[in-house]
Amino acid sequence: MKKILVSAIILLPTAFFSQIITGKITHSGKAGSYVEIIAVKDQKKQTAISDEKGNYSLKLSEEGNYTIKLIQDGMEVSHTDITVNGNVKQDFFIEEKKEKQIEGVTLTAKKTD
Repeated sequence: MKKILVSAIILLPTAFFSQIITGKITHSGKAGSYVEIIAVKDQKKQTAISDEKGNYSLKLSEEGNYTIKLIQDGMEVSHTDITVNGNVKQDFFIEEKKEKQIEGVTLTAKKTD
């Protein structure tokens, strides 16, 4: 019984002071499945991964300003700065990057002797 009481006393402040960011990630109108969410504050990183429906929940140890980065297939696809003061609901929308096309390129072979 004493062990349970001591554990409760130790963990109770953590439960009251932790912050949780929850939300959904959408990628081109579809669920952003298995996207890594990284919250960075003062060079400390905390991470989570979205589920198959794009839902995520990220527990943070303290309030403050965070940079949230979204990583998909090993590449950063989005980042934003947010202020966390209590629990936050934050949805993210990832847009496809439009590829730039090069026009008017002419290749010429040069004969070498």
